[in-house]
Amino acid sequence: MTADQVLESLVLDVEKTGAGYSITVCLNGLIVRGELIRSKRYYDLMSRIFDSDMEIMTKDQSDIDKLHAFLDNYRQFIQRMSEHIGLDKPKYIHLDNVVIYPSGSSTPFVTGLWRGKLSSVDGFSLGVSPHDTKDVNDQHSQS
Repeated sequence: MTADQVLESLVLDVEKTGAGYSITVCLNGLIVRGELIRSKRYYDLMSRIFDSDMEIMTKDQSDIDKLHAFLDNYRQFIQRMSEHIGLDKPKYIHLDNVVIYPSGSSTPFVTGLWRGKLSSVDGFSLGVSPHDTKDVNDQHSQS
């Protein structure tokens, strides 16, 4: 299965310029909405997630040492991945400030980062919907 050429072109444009778009994609009934970002930004943000959450993850010193070793390996992996980003034919789409609408559920899932295979996207739309992410976050926090 191949990716939609228009969506692939948009992702490639973001990789080259860094200028993202608000986008909504559909994958097997799952609706995912967010800001299209370049792969390098995705990898940078992924590596920072562990930095900010490490103290929360564990309090046992032996676990902290193991976690540090894991994070060092993960950072090296992320660095290698970000260095080998191909600008010829992207395979993945990366989003930030994401809202996921699971099929069969009225409650959205709000998260930071999301990555999906371009070849799995069934359809997409560009631009901000009337109910942007802030509105969903406000509704979700009032529940």
